[in-house]
Amino acid sequence: MKQLTRNATSEFVCTLKEKQTLTTPYWLFRFVKDGTNEEVTFVYHDSEDTSTNKTRYNRFPITEGGFSPIILPSGIWTYYIYEQTENRNTDYTLSTTLCEIGQVKVISTTSDQSTFEPDYTYQYSETTQ
Repeated sequence: MKQLTRNATSEFVCTLKEKQTLTTPYWLFRFVKDGTNEEVTFVYHDSEDTSTNKTRYNRFPITEGGFSPIILPSGIWTYYIYEQTENRNTDYTLSTTLCEIGQVKVISTTSDQSTFEPDYTYQYSETTQ
């Protein structure tokens, strides 16, 4: 599962080229929070892809929080990435092609990852026969 850190810039790696039909698309990122269905959308141009091998993978620097307009509360989100010709459209129903679906975990800080502490307390009782 991909991971983004709040109030920081994270590298978001995906594979969009295999389903891409436009020459130089704008990419509509749509995040839907599991449980609440809260939606956050934003657009990147193809030129903002920082990948060194764009035919194999794509990489976008996503800055969440702070002065960025992208606000993603902590939790599990399902993301959808669409290609489109318009740079301001945030309505996914007007996009050209859905190129990728996946899940991402948004954490508050790098130390916000949950740890599991097992309970090794056992109860023992004897029964008489």
